[in-house]
Amino acid sequence: MDHRADLYALGVVLYELLTGRRPFRAAGVGELREQNLREDPKPPRSIEPDIPEDLERVCLRCLAKRPEDRYPRADDVALDLRAYLGA
Repeated sequence: MDHRADLYALGVVLYELLTGRRPFRAAGVGELREQNLREDPKPPRSIEPDIPEDLERVCLRCLAKRPEDRYPRADDVALDLRAYLGA
């Protein structure tokens, strides 16, 4: 586990902000753990179609199962979010 776990957590928060719900729903901790390990979350746009594709892409990249598929650094997330905002 390294800093990319924090980027995953950022993806969870972003997902909640975009959709109003958590990426996974489970009855208990064990089930939640299994979902986190084995399932991909529903794409945010399948829940809220008005979410911009670029913003969904940032969120899902943060939530990638394999740490090497996530952003390498928080600065890279910030760059993509700034690009989305046109800043």
